[in-house]
Amino acid sequence: MNWIKDFYKHQFEAGVYSTPVLDYHREKAQFVRERLKQNSTTILELGCGGGQVAVAMSELGLEVTALDLVEEMVAQTKALAEKTNMKIDVVQGDFHSIKLEKKFDAVVYFDGFGVGEDTEQQILLKNIQEWLLPNGLAFIEIYNPLFWKEKAAGRSTTIGNFERQYDFDINKNRMIDAWWPVGHPEKKQAQSLRCYSLSEFEILIKNIGLKIVEVVPEGTIDYENKKYINKASQEECMSYLVVLSEP
Repeated sequence: MNWIKDFYKHQFEAGVYSTPVLDYHREKAQFVRERLKQNSTTILELGCGGGQVAVAMSELGLEVTALDLVEEMVAQTKALAEKTNMKIDVVQGDFHSIKLEKKFDAVVYFDGFGVGEDTEQQILLKNIQEWLLPNGLAFIEIYNPLFWKEKAAGRSTTIGNFERQYDFDINKNRMIDAWWPVGHPEKKQAQSLRCYSLSEFEILIKNIGLKIVEVVPEGTIDYENKKYINKASQEECMSYLVVLSEP
């Protein structure tokens, strides 16, 4: 997992984490809020990125702790919280090794699960289980292998001053997302995320102390017509959201 910091710093330079809080950030926050018990308010967000979802959850009255590995993300989240007058506890650290004394009503992890091998994912899932209060919920976004293998692999696009290209490692079931400045492919940085079918994820969490209570397929991209579709089937979605609780 040595690529993680370098890649996300690279992506940060492309400007993808500097947006304001948008409708889809607030939709994610509302999804979480609607599923929490009435008196549940404390949230731990893993991989907070630019802080947009953390701010959106804070707008709903939730008490948010935002955790990220990358210094630039932490600084960006703090700046956005200050700009929007939201009180967010922002922490820098590695999800797999950080020690948190506090427990939470919910742990959320959008866009990023799968950075390591199965063993690393299980370490993280055990940490999430430890960070939850009794009756707490975990919300994790999982990449769907069928989409990345059959639809996204080989696709490329330009985002600002950066080129982006997707690929898929069939042997390891991993999506590969490469970025480089326009005209400078020698500066390419890529992330590699393990994709899981629902049945594979069920095997992954066996003996972790968590069970699936809800599965929500998310959107997909119609590449032929160049449009994003908000709702897709489990087979066609880019990713799906699992909601977990203790058995």
